[in-house]
Amino acid sequence: ETGLWVLNTLWGCVRFELWGILDGLTFLQYRGLNRILIQTDSLEVVHGLQRSISANSDSVLV
Repeated sequence: ETGLWVLNTLWGCVRFELWGILDGLTFLQYRGLNRILIQTDSLEVVHGLQRSISANSDSVLV
């Protein structure tokens, strides 16, 4: 039961960080900015971003 609570808590943190990044990107795109650097210390977030970028995208992940 404790393990499930920890897993749910960690997933919640990742989800909120991804929503924060999405909100920021949406705002910057609205402002006309297209060269953006995102920094995160969450490997799960990096993996999520890598999976979501299509082969046709101009985005680069470092």
